Amino acid sequence: MLGLMSCQANQKPKVVNYETIKPKMHKHETSIDSTTASSQLNLDPFNRDSVGLEVTEGTRYDTLHFLDRFAEHAKHTHLQLSSLQGSFRMSRWQFSDSIQRKNALFNWLDHFGKNNRTITWLKPTILSSEFQLILINTRSIIEVTSSNNVSVRSWLNYQRFNYPKDSTRYIVQQKSNHVCRWFKVLNFKILQECPH
Repeated sequence: MLGLMSCQANQKPKVVNYETIKPKMHKHETSIDSTTASSQLNLDPFNRDSVGLEVTEGTRYDTLHFLDRFAEHAKHTHLQLSSLQGSFRMSRWQFSDSIQRKNALFNWLDHFGKNNRTITWLKPTILSSEFQLILINTRSIIEVTSSNNVSVRSWLNYQRFNYPKDSTRYIVQQKSNHVCRWFKVLNFKILQECPH
């Protein structure tokens, strides 16, 4: 037997405040305190005898770099570093394999810099108004920018000693407001300038 209910026109529906019944959201925000980050940053990889970058302090910072979208957050690092020669910015992106690194690299070259310019592989081009060095490694990319000269040898040694299984394949080097030069790394001592 079915129970029958009738609607009564004079009955008002019960009003419930949604705020009292909605699920509680727990939002976790993490921010980096520059002072804390600087004191916790291990500067030893930059200051090994064979590297010699002479970094005296450093802080992590967040950025919206084009390559950030290709590497997991835990797999990219952005550092503002100070040395005896001046300050510079260093970013490193690590990928799970060389195919992902290659995909990210060519997408970046298609949308390079603040103006999203296309950079042709091996073509001498002005990349920025600063000194710039890009190390294209087997499974990672390092970008160093500075208002001062950047030591190619020191950064090659930084990569070689700190990530020995991730060898450098190509280097892009640019002096301030000059066209960049492309080099193939034959071994850690020999660079071959690429024809353009």
